[in-house]
Amino acid sequence: MSRGDVRRALIADSAIAVLAAGGARALTHKAVDARAGLSAGSASYHFRTRKALITAAVERIRVLSREAFDAAARGAGVAAAVPPASTSAAMPPASAADEAAALAADQLLRLAGERREQALAVFALLPEAAEDCELRSALLRCLFSRELAGDLMARLGSRAPEADAAGFIDFLTGMLVRLLYAPAPGGLLSCGSEAGTSASGTRGSAAEPGSSAAEGVTPASGAHPEIEGALVRFLTTFPRQPSP
Repeated sequence: MSRGDVRRALIADSAIAVLAAGGARALTHKAVDARAGLSAGSASYHFRTRKALITAAVERIRVLSREAFDAAARGAGVAAAVPPASTSAAMPPASAADEAAALAADQLLRLAGERREQALAVFALLPEAAEDCELRSALLRCLFSRELAGDLMARLGSRAPEADAAGFIDFLTGMLVRLLYAPAPGGLLSCGSEAGTSASGTRGSAAEPGSSAAEGVTPASGAHPEIEGALVRFLTTFPRQPSP
């Protein structure tokens, strides 16, 4: 990367951090300069408008999402994350669904852990996307890839891969919202017990939505079996093409 590319990436990362910490209203060039530790005017030099700054942040999240997915796929020993559906017959639903669920669960846990700021930044921008079709489209594809989801659905034998892919991404997004904001006490996506006990067994208050709390959520050091189970159930219940 050139020096300019490194600087632009730093600014985009700082914009993500500002969005995650303070929401969309907090995002200004001045705030990003301060977060990045750069001299005043640095962010506006590279991204003249606030919209350009938002676009850079969302694109940065998209790139990091794909890099994280590909790295997880390699770590799981998957040669190609999701090979094109046209290259071979549909995979056996059970084994393919298990593999896809494990990979998706890993990504969800990372988005609730080490990539939490990126996920929070996306949700912080949703109100601004209500009347901005371009931003809305970018937000919808920056955390989860519709193309990869569509290829997966086709390989699982879906009769309507695009529609099922959209449903799968909606399902993942809902699970992510719950991980970030409303972990179920003592159960699926849990942060602690109903009595307010943290994952470490100590008493504590509930995490505030949008805060950097919810630390009881297990990081992506191993998939949560309940999350994987929910994903497998989704991936094995949609209508499939009849076997040849």
